[in-house]
Amino acid sequence: MATQLYLVRELPVGTSTFDLNDRVQCFLLNGFKPETPDPSSATVTNQCNVQVRAVTGQSISSTIRNLNRLFEWAQANPKFDQGVFLYYAPGGIATAWRTRIINGRVLVPDSINRDYDLGKTTITVIFEHLPFWEGAITNVSLTNLNGTGTAGIIVRNCNDGTSTDGTGNPGTFRDNHVSISGDDVEGDLPSPAIISLTNTGNLGTLANIYLDKFIEKNVSPMIWEHKINVTYPYASTVTDASRCYGYFTQYNVVDSLETELGQFELSKNFVKGAKDSFYRVLLIACTPTPADLRLQASLYFKNSDAPISVGAMVLAGGMGILDLGEMLIPRWVKDENGDFPLVLKITGQRTGGFTLQLDFLQFFRTEGFRKLVPVGNALGDGVELIDDGNLEMISMLGESDGGTGHFLGIGKPINLTPGEDQVLLFLNETINYATSLNQTLSVKVSYRPRKEVL
Repeated sequence: MATQLYLVRELPVGTSTFDLNDRVQCFLLNGFKPETPDPSSATVTNQCNVQVRAVTGQSISSTIRNLNRLFEWAQANPKFDQGVFLYYAPGGIATAWRTRIINGRVLVPDSINRDYDLGKTTITVIFEHLPFWEGAITNVSLTNLNGTGTAGIIVRNCNDGTSTDGTGNPGTFRDNHVSISGDDVEGDLPSPAIISLTNTGNLGTLANIYLDKFIEKNVSPMIWEHKINVTYPYASTVTDASRCYGYFTQYNVVDSLETELGQFELSKNFVKGAKDSFYRVLLIACTPTPADLRLQASLYFKNSDAPISVGAMVLAGGMGILDLGEMLIPRWVKDENGDFPLVLKITGQRTGGFTLQLDFLQFFRTEGFRKLVPVGNALGDGVELIDDGNLEMISMLGESDGGTGHFLGIGKPINLTPGEDQVLLFLNETINYATSLNQTLSVKVSYRPRKEVL
């Protein structure tokens, strides 16, 4: 099998292909030997020599012109779904991998005018492309309590493992994460995920959707979630089967002072898994919060009044999911008696007091954090949202009005890591900032595996 080397131009509708080794019009000379990319470079440059022959209906000059047009298109479309991709497979390998062309040029010999009369010439084609190769789109198997597969796994807005109808059947469990086996992610470089989220809950139009990814490393996702269960004169526990673990905490604060809402001791496994990294602290409220309520997270050693890390004071803004910002979780500290526990403290303040219903707290890694925010229509029932990290695009399918919805992504697209067991987390709230735990999303994940060299 001959070496495969061809260019594909992605158009608004359809594609066109230019084969650099079709053995009729173009003959690849001396093979193609891509350079190993410099890790610090955004692009890499390679070249090849191609003998071009005049054939019926296609002159040498028109072939060179078509190549130059491809490079012009590549320069004008360096990202998103349109552009030019170089596909390559060494001889004997059936499947070609691709890289996006950023720029290119064609060098012709001094003898080009004489070569026209001969009906053939040798040109040098120079490619500037991204420093990796990627394979075909591959579906990833996902696993949680609701099943395993690639066709769509149900996630809900909570992780307590409750079967919503009591049957224990797959699809009924409250699980807000999916696990991915490292054996199912190929390649040797992290690959942007293509995440499909379909609103299947029939409980409202979804607005803000939160995503996160972390490497599992034998740490259960349960430890990233903390149930709010406190004892204060102004707080009470309310039984409610629709909330996480069957209850929520009701606060009735009557004064304007800063008021403690909860202390959460961080387990040894949590802190070891945090690895001295930044995390976002998300509070899940049962109902939209007072817009002018101020909230703050701080980190302490247990039984100490001196904070070791203080978060920003943030406005609740009437939201159902309250993002308290970033918090550094330091490495585990030991004293002479063993492990020294860390405590996260949440406080709230509002002039004239406030009423608040809190369900649970969820940590999201800042490094893997991503938030999808609607611009135009939000995510209605039955509509699919595709967060394509590979093409850096977000699109929606199935809108009844023909497609006026759009989402923006805050934070980098989610990457999948080859050879590592990993977990994706999800939370969502409706356009009315409701946070029903029974709201369902059907999740599918795919990716293009990436390699530095082939």
